[in-house]
Amino acid sequence: EAVRQSAQQATAIAQNLLELASSHHKDKQTAAIAPIMDHSIELASQLFKDPQGLAFRQINIRRNYAANLPEIPCFPAELAQVFVRLMRNAFYALNAKHWDDDNKPWINIEISEFYDSLWIKLAHNGKSLTAEEQLDIFQPYFAVNSQPESCPVDQRLSYSYFIITHHHRGQMAVTSDEQHGTCFNIQLALV
Repeated sequence: EAVRQSAQQATAIAQNLLELASSHHKDKQTAAIAPIMDHSIELASQLFKDPQGLAFRQINIRRNYAANLPEIPCFPAELAQVFVRLMRNAFYALNAKHWDDDNKPWINIEISEFYDSLWIKLAHNGKSLTAEEQLDIFQPYFAVNSQPESCPVDQRLSYSYFIITHHHRGQMAVTSDEQHGTCFNIQLALV
């Protein structure tokens, strides 16, 4: 069973890399964000499994997409990579927490239009980020000293932040605390 799951994960990773490599265009394309998010959720459900913890499929994914969302100019494959990376971050945070019958793991995804922007919120009720981790999570990793990093390299989202802020001229932020969970906020211009 473990070999079969590993083979499925390897196939999903290879397919994802092929899609990313073949879909990069010089110019942005007009695309709807909801199908990109749905594709990213499906990809995450194929990729993320923890033999000692949760499988991504066990997490309650709540989708709240506003009706009649406009298409926006974007690089769809890059946005899919951002969404998968955010779900990966949520998956590890959810696996770092103990669950019982009264408290179940969830990821809440909201997509809405506000003035001249599209807002994407991905929130989860997993292990929260410390104040230091919130400051470091979007920063590139530089080993300049032997001090332990507040946010481990494999959990950083610097490339996702780069895709949103530089390739799409958007904004990206995070809020996190024990009571309300963690929420990643993305703002993308409609034009």
